[in-house]
Amino acid sequence: MQPPAARAQVEDFQVIGGSRGKWTFPNRIHLPDLTDEQMRTILMHRIAYAQLEVDGGAKNPGLEVLLRRLARARDSPGFLNAHQVHMAFQKVVSCQTARLRREGKDTGEQYEKTTATAQKVQMDWRVPQPAKNSQKDRSSGVTQQPGDLLLTEDFIGPEPANIRHRSAAWKELSGMIGLEDVKHAIMYTTPGDYIGSWLGESEEKTNSILTASEGKVLIVDDAHSFWQSHALGSGKADSYQLGVINTFVERVHNRPGEDRCVIFLGHEREMEDMFQNMNPGLRRRFPLKQAFRFTNYSDAKLLDILTLRTASQGVTADEKAMSVAGEVLRRLKDRPNFGNGGDVENLLSQAKNRAQERKGNEPTRGFNEGDAAITLTKEDFDPDWNREATAALKCQKLFDGLVSFESVSEKFSGYQRMAHNLRRRGKNPREIVPFTFLFKGPPGTGKTHTARFVGRIFYDMGLLSTTEVTECSASDLIGEYLGQTGPKVVNLFDRALGKVLFSDEAYRLAGQGRGSEYEMQAVGEIVDCMTKTKYHNKMVIVLAGYEDDMDQLMNANPGLRSWFTTDIHFSSMTVELSWEFILTLLRKEDIVIEDSADCTSGSSTGRALDLLGQLAETPGWANARELKTLAKQLVGLDMLIRER
Repeated sequence: MQPPAARAQVEDFQVIGGSRGKWTFPNRIHLPDLTDEQMRTILMHRIAYAQLEVDGGAKNPGLEVLLRRLARARDSPGFLNAHQVHMAFQKVVSCQTARLRREGKDTGEQYEKTTATAQKVQMDWRVPQPAKNSQKDRSSGVTQQPGDLLLTEDFIGPEPANIRHRSAAWKELSGMIGLEDVKHAIMYTTPGDYIGSWLGESEEKTNSILTASEGKVLIVDDAHSFWQSHALGSGKADSYQLGVINTFVERVHNRPGEDRCVIFLGHEREMEDMFQNMNPGLRRRFPLKQAFRFTNYSDAKLLDILTLRTASQGVTADEKAMSVAGEVLRRLKDRPNFGNGGDVENLLSQAKNRAQERKGNEPTRGFNEGDAAITLTKEDFDPDWNREATAALKCQKLFDGLVSFESVSEKFSGYQRMAHNLRRRGKNPREIVPFTFLFKGPPGTGKTHTARFVGRIFYDMGLLSTTEVTECSASDLIGEYLGQTGPKVVNLFDRALGKVLFSDEAYRLAGQGRGSEYEMQAVGEIVDCMTKTKYHNKMVIVLAGYEDDMDQLMNANPGLRSWFTTDIHFSSMTVELSWEFILTLLRKEDIVIEDSADCTSGSSTGRALDLLGQLAETPGWANARELKTLAKQLVGLDMLIRER
C-alpha cells in the first residue's frame, strides 16, 4: 500500500477495461509522492524509534545530504516513498555499525536490536512513534555508552577506501593545518587502484571505489594510463583497463544532482587519445570541451616560486644568480613533462648541494633552520652558466681535424656570435637564429656527423636544454595502417622536445614524386606540429638527403618550404682532399705512405689519385665513408706502407 498523502484528489469519471469491459470506476484517488518535509519527519521518527541520536540534531550536514539524495530520487522511475526512506535509514544503521567496529567497539546486542527494529519498521508504513532514549535497555540489561548511539558521518556512506593513505599527495594534504572539510571530502586514487589481477576483479574494485565515493570527490590521477600509448604511435587498452572504463561509464552519468564528483587528471594528448579510442560513453560523461587545461607557469611565476622556496629554506640568491636560475628554468620548459613547481624544487636542491660542496665541510644547518643563511651563486644554479661566451671557440674545436668542413663550421659559429650579440642588446635570439635546417649533399659528406654536433652548438648558445640528438628515418614517421601516421609523428616530436631531431634520407617522404597517402600524411603532420607553440623554436629539426631529392620533398607540401629556409650544403670531396683524408686516417695509426708527396702520373701517389678520381665518379660513392674503408685496406698492403 502506498503511504498516506497530504490530501486525496477526486478526478472525473473514468472507464477502464477492454471492448467488453463493463466495470466502471466513477472516481480516482491520486496519492502524490512524499514531500521533502514528510520524508524528513519519517526519517527523524525512525531514528528516534531506534533509540539513536543525531550529532548536531536536525542541522547535521550529513543528514541534509541524505535528504537531498532522497529528494532527487523522487524524480526517478520506481521511487518508493516511505520505503525509500526506510532503505536509506537501514544504510545509515549499517554504516554506523561498521564505523563502531573500525573503532574497536563491541556493537553487542543493542545493534542487533537496532537492526531488528529497522526491519520491523519496514513492514509498517505508519510513522513510528519515538521512544525515549535510556542509558540502560531494560529488556536486555545491556548498559550503553552515550556515544555509541550517536549518528555522525554515517548519513553519507562509508569512508573512502584505504587507498588514499598510500598516496604521497594525500599524506601531504593530511599534514597541512586545517582543511578538515577538504580532507573528509576527497578520495585520491591512481589507475593501479582499479586494475585487478584476474578477469572481473577490475570491475569489482572499480565498483567498490565508486560506491565508497558517494557524496565525495573522487580524483583519478594519471588517468591516461588506462590507455597505453606506444612510441610507434599505436595505442591499446587491455580487457582489465577496458573493464574499469566501462564500469565508470555504467556508474557515472554526469547528470545534474548526481551525488558524486569525479575528476580525471592526466597528460593532455594521452587523455584525448583515451577519450577518442575507448568507450564512446566516456566522451559524453566527460566532455573534452569542458576540460580544465593547465598550462606551464610563465617565466616570471617560476621565479616567484623559486623566491618563495629560497626564503622558506633560509637560502638567499643575488639578482645575477636568480637570472641564471631563470634561464635554466626557461630551457627546462622546452623538455617534455616539465614539472613546473617540482622542477623549481629540484633546481633549488641541486643548487644547495653545489653550494655545500663549494663551502667544503661547513655545517648545513642554514638550509633548514635558517640560522646560517646560505647565499647561492650563478655557478650553483648552472656550473657552466657562461657557456655562451666561449660557444664560438667550442664550435670551431668540434670541427678540428675534419677535412673540408670550414664553411659548415663558419656557418654555425656565425649563429653563435649572432645569439651572443642579440642577448647583449636585450633581444631574444630565438626569434632570429634558425631552428630548422636542410642538410643537402651526397652520402658520406658529414651530414650525420654535423647533426650530432648541432646539439652541443645550440646547447652552448642556451637555446636547447640538452645536447641530445634524436635520430630517425622516414619509416619512423610513416604508419603501417590508417590513423597510425599522425600519432607516430607527434610521439617523435614529443621525444625530441628540447633536443635535436635529425632525419636522414628524409627525401623518402616524397615517395619519388608519387608520395603515398601515408607519406603525405607524415609531411602534413610535420608541418602541423611546427605551427604549434608546443614545438616552435623549442627543438632543432634537421632533414638530410641528396640535394635534388630534398628539393623534391620541399615541393611535396607548400608549407614545408616556408619552414625550412636554411640550407647547409655538403659537397663531395675533391680528389686531393680525399687523398689528404686517407693520409690523416693512416697517421692516426702511426702509418705513413712512401712518396706521398710525389703526385706525378707515374708515382704511387699519382696512380692512387687517378684511382680516387675514378671511384668518385661511380654511382653511390659515399665519400668519407668509402675512404675510411679504403684506408683500412691500405693498412694491410706492405708494398705501399712502412711503419714510421
